[in-house]
Order: sequence, then structure tokens, then C-alpha cells
Amino acid sequence: MTRGNIKTIARKKLGEATAVFFEEADLDLWVNEALIDIVWQTRCKRQRTLCSLSVNTLRYTLSQLIPNVLRIITVRIYSDVLLKWRKLYEKDYDFLDERYPQWMSNDAATPLYYVYDREIDEFIVFPKAQGTVAVPDYTGTNYLEVYNSTLPTPLTDDNQTPTDIPVQLQPAITEYVVATGLEARGYQDIADNHWQKYTGKLGSYMTQREIEEDESIEMHGSR
Repeated sequence: MTRGNIKTIARKKLGEATAVFFEEADLDLWVNEALIDIVWQTRCKRQRTLCSLSVNTLRYTLSQLIPNVLRIITVRIYSDVLLKWRKLYEKDYDFLDERYPQWMSNDAATPLYYVYDREIDEFIVFPKAQGTVAVPDYTGTNYLEVYNSTLPTPLTDDNQTPTDIPVQLQPAITEYVVATGLEARGYQDIADNHWQKYTGKLGSYMTQREIEEDESIEMHGSR
């Protein structure tokens, strides 16, 4: 399904074969908005990123650590003394302020949590990783494993296809465009119907993916 196909279907659902109320530029914008929202909600464009950690370093630049990141899903850290990976838990600044009032000045220790903020381009590992040989060492090249969703590539031509979006989810792009267009015209009741279709398609995809992933884990564990 190309961007042109998506817009043609959307226009039919919006009740106009050619641009009258809905400019091409508006539809193009809504298509790209849909790509970002779908990836954000379903976490469908995933990758594994290995990052390096420095001794006694609390703050990292998010965009340098994980380029093009949209959303972080899971983070694990490695100890070259224990020879094991361990999960870090996502928290926010409020949590650190309440639980650890002096968290910015705390000594290096075994990392437990991570905080990230795309708006200020920051990634925090807390406590900051220790780096001595006497205790587990969590610093070095590729000692942080991050599973994350990345920003989808914008569509700039009607012949392009949204390859960042699974085929099963591509019809949801049309529903997003139609719902947004109807809202722009003030037809909220009809728009809500298309929003329900949109969220239904996302929910169906995520449910099926979870079933497949659970089955994969179960089969792997039964060997």
C-alpha cells in the first residue's frame, strides 16, 4: 500500500474523490502523524541497541546513546564480574526526587533504574555505574542493552510505501487520516467511529503479537 493508495481510500471514506475540503498537504501530514502514533502505541519498529557506559557517569545524551529513538521498551545492564545481564526498571524524575532526595549526588553503586526524556534529550542510569574490580563492574563498551522503537521514516512521495509499519497495520493509517479529517470538519461523532476502528486494529495486532511471542517462549522453554 503506497501513500497514494492510502490517500485515495481515505478520500473515498471522507466523501470526496478530489481535493475540495481536504488539501493534499493535509493528508500527507496526517499520514506521517499516523506512522509515528502507530509505532509509539504498538512498538512495532523495534531494534536492539548496545550502548557503552562510563564510570561514575549519571547523565547521558539520549540521541547519542540511542540514535533516532522514539520509545524505550526494555533496558538491561551487564556485569563483567558476575557475567550476567540484569534488567533495569524505568522510573521518572519525581520517583528519584521522592525516594532518593540527593540522587544527583549519590555515590556510584549497582545501577537499578533508568530515566529518559526525549524533550531534553537525556538518559539517566541510577545509581551511576561503579567501576572498580573489587565489586561488580557495569561499565564498558556495549554494557547496556536497549530494546527500543525508532522514529518511522516519513513518506514524502505518493509512490512510497510505509515499510516501517507491518502490513497488518497499514489499513490503520487510513483510519487515522479519516478520523483526523472528520474532526477537522467538525464531524466528531463520525470521527469517533473511525477512531474506534483505528484503536481496534492496533489492539488486534498487539494481542496477536503477544500470543505469538508467548508461544515462541513456551516452545523454546520446552526443549
